[in-house]
Amino acid sequence: MSYLEEPVMASVMHALTVPSAGGDTLFADLERAYETLDPRTRAAIEGKEAIHSYAASFSAAAGGAARAAGAELAKVRADAVANGLLTKHPIVRTHPETRRRALFVNRGFTTEIVGLPKEESDALLEQLFAHCERREHIVRHRWQQGDVLIWDNRRMMHHALPFPPEEVRHMLRTTVKGGENGRPFLAPLGCRL
Repeated sequence: MSYLEEPVMASVMHALTVPSAGGDTLFADLERAYETLDPRTRAAIEGKEAIHSYAASFSAAAGGAARAAGAELAKVRADAVANGLLTKHPIVRTHPETRRRALFVNRGFTTEIVGLPKEESDALLEQLFAHCERREHIVRHRWQQGDVLIWDNRRMMHHALPFPPEEVRHMLRTTVKGGENGRPFLAPLGCRL
């Protein structure tokens, strides 16, 4: 939900019914991803912001037909803006408790880097997405009935894997608001908040 002005702080998920295969959740450690960036890429993204949009999720989920229906997608984007579902956030954010830096981009909602030409923005975002998704940054959770997981969205991103369509994956999920001032921010290095 990075498209919100104040993205959710944490999520809690309880597995009621799990499929016999698939449906696992992948978690990416975005603090580790930031720490392992090469110095040149770190310098390139320092202080930059990216657009996060709910409309991007609509386009990806609906596939080529929605992308071809430009007028419909433009309406979804306008609705997203009107309802506060499109915002700018720093590409690198500071965790408010640990003070550690983490990447704050994701394929689902991050659409462009502010101030860069489209081709350059797309290439840099793809590089960041691929880096976040590297095997060494990922933990895979294989759900069992009754599992309860809590994760910190300020430093993690997650993705559910597909499962057989004839099977059921029934989860209860809740999200925790971002706190008193839940807007992502980037503190200068060495700054004590």
